[in-house]
Amino acid sequence: MERVVAHVRNIVKQQGTFKPLMVTDIDGVLVRGPTPVTGTRDAVLALKAAGIPLALLTNGGGNLEAIKADKMNETFKEELFDRNLMFMSHSPIRPHLHKYSQEGGVLLLTGSLKITDIVD
Repeated sequence: MERVVAHVRNIVKQQGTFKPLMVTDIDGVLVRGPTPVTGTRDAVLALKAAGIPLALLTNGGGNLEAIKADKMNETFKEELFDRNLMFMSHSPIRPHLHKYSQEGGVLLLTGSLKITDIVD
């Protein structure tokens, strides 16, 4: 991880205004089931110390982005993950919901949680 951070810092020095962002999947990368992957906490803290935001992506829907970020923070027992940098597989649908409802289209969403909260 230190090599990655050093490499990003080098790019920032070369580019001047370049603003790096690290993006990663959650399941199998940061956590396996309810357990954090070894080294994840240290890697996230190194990114934070270097001023590099971490965006999280997941297709494990069923929650609002804020709830998923809160659950990740609970898993790691500290505030590591930003609610504003959590992207669920359903996130890209939101901007199109109004259009489809206006045009009489059908958008089918299923799940065991509050689907209406997720898409609002």
